[in-house]
Amino acid sequence: MTQHDVIRPNPAALKDGQLAEPPVFAAPWEAQAFAMAVELNQRGLFQWQEFADLLSEELLAAGAAQDGEDYYRHWLLSLIHISEPTRPLYIS
Repeated sequence: MTQHDVIRPNPAALKDGQLAEPPVFAAPWEAQAFAMAVELNQRGLFQWQEFADLLSEELLAAGAAQDGEDYYRHWLLSLIHISEPTRPLYIS
């Protein structure tokens, strides 16, 4: 993925053709990590609740920043973790 990749929102999340509340990302990699999780879930590689549970555990175990500044770092770590049991995840 590159910073030019487009996240296609779920049509159910649209209101009058616009996102009700668009996601806010501090950097392109955060949007890419978000998009990867959505895509892998939609392809059936994991259940969303399973990912949410892992993310919650990651946030609690790591002592995440109270202001949420490192939220997507934990998101990415959870995505890597959920990918481990079934197949290796290669990051270049």
